[in-house]
Amino acid sequence: MPSLTYRRMADIAAWVGLTPRFCEVDEDTLSLSAETVNACINENTAIILAVHPIVNCCDVQQLIELGRAKNIPVLFDSVESVYEAVPTGKVGGIGEAEVFSMHASKLLNGFEGGYVTTNNAELAEKLSILRTFGFKGQDNCVIDGALNAKLNEIHAAMALANLDDIERLVQDNKKRYQVYEKGLAELKGLRLLDFNQAYPTSYKNIVAEVLGDWSLSRDLTVSILNTENILARAYYSPPLHKKKMAYSYIPAELPVTEELSEKFLLLPCGDLVTTEDIEEVIGLLRFIGQHGTEILMHLDILQKNNE
Repeated sequence: MPSLTYRRMADIAAWVGLTPRFCEVDEDTLSLSAETVNACINENTAIILAVHPIVNCCDVQQLIELGRAKNIPVLFDSVESVYEAVPTGKVGGIGEAEVFSMHASKLLNGFEGGYVTTNNAELAEKLSILRTFGFKGQDNCVIDGALNAKLNEIHAAMALANLDDIERLVQDNKKRYQVYEKGLAELKGLRLLDFNQAYPTSYKNIVAEVLGDWSLSRDLTVSILNTENILARAYYSPPLHKKKMAYSYIPAELPVTEELSEKFLLLPCGDLVTTEDIEEVIGLLRFIGQHGTEILMHLDILQKNNE
């Protein structure tokens, strides 16, 4: 699995008694690739957990071909890829299975919960049994320890209502993305991660790279934005292999991941963010870009005075 990803991803492996092994990511896509995964495969490899980044998708075909060649199942974390498509078709029918979230921050909002898609009939039947206390038929419990994991009616109703509105949500996301696209193009030192518009995409997440000619660090930029009530966040930082964990994992040297983890920030997006809000965000970023040296000098004076 990649290390440049959601902070609790490795828990999944630990819960089922496996040991996480973190692989490097591709510098351009911020995603694991067949090449970076293959470098980590050995006789103990149980599964490839392919995580789509929050902008665009991994190269699914190469990962599936690698899994077939090595006889290793490929599970896709497609939490950020609802509505997306890749050259082989829509996300949702790829690999051994795909996992999705319906958290309130996702495109398909069911307040909470999630779902799994699979083309494997045996796995589909097992998942169906697992979500209903392990029952197969009336009062026939075939799996011990299973939970009542199906959506309740309120969550399901919210998800269905959201599904009815999903095309509008995507178009609104696209408008927000286009405002960022135009505004950030004028700022020296910041680069917007472009969506691949050759295939259907949700335009949901807005990620920018802090380049070498931006005068402030990524973390300081995020801190200033947060101070001004602009809820930007560092993109997957620190990477998982640099975090303290309660379980063991296979140590790895991942210089590309570590460098990338210091470069990217997630900017405000989503249905409650207006184009006017985005203009304010861009305006503050423009101010930071123009006055970065003075900001650093001012912060240095404050720090010395506090000492």
